[in-house]
Order: sequence, then C-alpha cells, then structure tokens
Amino acid sequence: MSHECKFCQRWQPLTAFSGNHQRRVHKGQAACCAECERALAALRCQAHLARSWSEGADCSESSTLEGGPTHENLRFWEQGIHTLLNVDYDCIFSDSWLPGMLRRWLERELGRNARALVGTEEVLHVEPLPAWLNTVRAERILQYDTATFPFEQIFRALFETADLAALHRQTLREDRPPLCPSLFRAYVSAGIKRPGAWKQGTRWETRYVKQFRKSGPYHCFMELYHRFIKQVVVPLLGCGELLYQCPPTLRCQMPSVVPSCSPHRDSDYAAHHGAEINFWIPVTKAWGSNSLHVESEPGKQDFHPLELGSGEMAIFNGCQCLHYTEANSTDSVRVSFDFRVIPKSLLDNSRQRLASKRHDTPGAATYQYEFLSTESLHMPEAAG
Repeated sequence: MSHECKFCQRWQPLTAFSGNHQRRVHKGQAACCAECERALAALRCQAHLARSWSEGADCSESSTLEGGPTHENLRFWEQGIHTLLNVDYDCIFSDSWLPGMLRRWLERELGRNARALVGTEEVLHVEPLPAWLNTVRAERILQYDTATFPFEQIFRALFETADLAALHRQTLREDRPPLCPSLFRAYVSAGIKRPGAWKQGTRWETRYVKQFRKSGPYHCFMELYHRFIKQVVVPLLGCGELLYQCPPTLRCQMPSVVPSCSPHRDSDYAAHHGAEINFWIPVTKAWGSNSLHVESEPGKQDFHPLELGSGEMAIFNGCQCLHYTEANSTDSVRVSFDFRVIPKSLLDNSRQRLASKRHDTPGAATYQYEFLSTESLHMPEAAG
C-alpha cells in the first residue's frame, strides 16, 4: 500500500517514511517522506550559509533563520533553493520532483509564519523623523578622490585578482577557496563549479570569516573605510555625530540567471532603524542589469539602475525606497560595498546606550548590523 508525501506529493511505500512520519501515516495524518526530509535539511543548511556569508557574520549571529522562512529572510531561503537546484551537492535528488517540493514547502512555511504573527505584534511608539532627513538621504551620485581612497586597488587585493570585472572568467585556485567569503558566495550563487579543495576550507564558516578578518588586505580596507567615514561622510552629511555600520557589507554579483536580491525596503526588516542613510559604492563599472535598481522616492516606482563609474558613490533612502537587483545579463562582474549611517541626534537614549558586540568602542548594535560612533574615529582599529 502506498501513501502520499505532503510535500513532494509522490505516492510511496511505508518504508519510504521514517519513524515519526511512519506513525503519522498509520494515524491517517499528512506525512513527509524521508527523501524530502533530507532535501529540507540540505535547504536549511544552504540558507544558513547564505545568511552567514551574505553579511560576513559568524554562525552565532545567524539566528534570524531559526523560526523558519519569513518575508524578512526570504532571500536566504531563495538562495538556498538556487544552490540545491544548480550547484553540486552531497545529497543527490531526482530533479523531477525537487523544485516543486521546495516551492510548496517554502510557500507553506511563509503562510504559517505570517499567520502566527497576527495578533502578536507589539504596538511601538515611533518618533516622527524630521523633514531634513529625507533631504539628506535623497538619491544622488557623488564623486570621491580615488587617489586618497583607492578602494578598487584594495578590492583587487581582497579578491586576489588584477581584473575584478572578469572574476567569472578567472581560473580558480585548486588548493584553497578565495580569501574573501563574499567572493566564494558569489561563485556559489552564480552556479560556477568549484574545486573540491574549497569544500574543506569553507566547511566551518565561522573560522573562514575570522581568518579573512585577520588578513592584511582586510585590515587595509578597514583602515581606509574608517578614514573615509571621517573625512568624507561626516562633512558631506553635515548633521553632526553619526553611527556608522561597521564592518560594511561586501558584495559581488557575477553574471547569472538569478538576481541576488528581491525588491525590498530596508524598513521591511526588523534589523533596520528608520533614520538610516544608505551609501552604495561600486568599485567596478555599474550599469544596467549588473547594478542596483532603485526608486527615486518612496512609492514613486520609477525604478532605474544606478549607473556609476570609478570614484563615484550613491546615496539613497533605502529604508523607504524599494530597491532590488536583476539577474546580471552583462559579461561584467559588479563588485561593491555598502553601509548605512544614522544621525545620532535621531536616536532615543535607550538605543544610544546599546553596546557593540564586536568592538569595545562605544556603538550601537542592531539585530543584523553593528554600528560605531564617529566619536571614536580617532581610536578604532580594523575589525578582526
């Protein structure tokens, strides 16, 4: 006698179901077959890795996936599905049922978690933000001095290449994975086959990230970043003391058939503060489908790619404006970094007292990002 799996919807013998699910079958309840259980375990692993490497976070900071798929962490589950369907993996599944099963499971979990939130959300008192903030964070493209701030040169060292835009055509090292975890993640997301030796080197992502943050190129980058905040960002905004994201987020979008992030506002996520100002700095030419697409004002929906060249940076209101990426159909890799700053005058006293988890200097921590105060810019060293 065969029984239907609730996820893959295949009819299978009782032996295809494991312990607890066999008992559910005997009781006439919906059950999940053992093959689907293995596939979902693999998906959870890949989503966790996507979360960890996307933000360069340690495993201990990747708890946002513990409650299952939500609209806040959906992009990590999407990346996990993409990896399972397009990249070599230890588990071997028949591709005829896997895509549909993963989608059904994801939609089911999203719906269940959304229903669980109804009636449980707290009503928070939010102070209105001043009008001048929207003027400060209105979309604009500005230039900076590449001789004083040679970010492209630093990223060549971080990514161990002479040509950042051609990383997808570069011959991969056989002996070890890339120095930078963001680059490793980009190869995975693009579906590029990696040497077998990379697997061992990236098995423990916490160690991998820490090793990167102890490297010489990373220290050089962080020293330059602190100086950039002090000499460029603070006087440019002109709104006094700031809290700035530290470390910034490193990104690499290779030519691929899938986008790296879906349309969202940063305010969709609990990790973000409503007064954030977004800075986006590509170190390769950014245009068309390899760039970030944004709307110029909240709700305007006039989506357009940010087109920037060497020595240019974009400021925009990522907290309230939708932004996303498209599948990179160009033959050029886009390498960039981004960060957020918050005018300290717009923080309530309780948030100002929050201490950074990774730094001893005064700062403020959020769920996803950590912030340092520009008060301490004379004293921080590169993050390790």
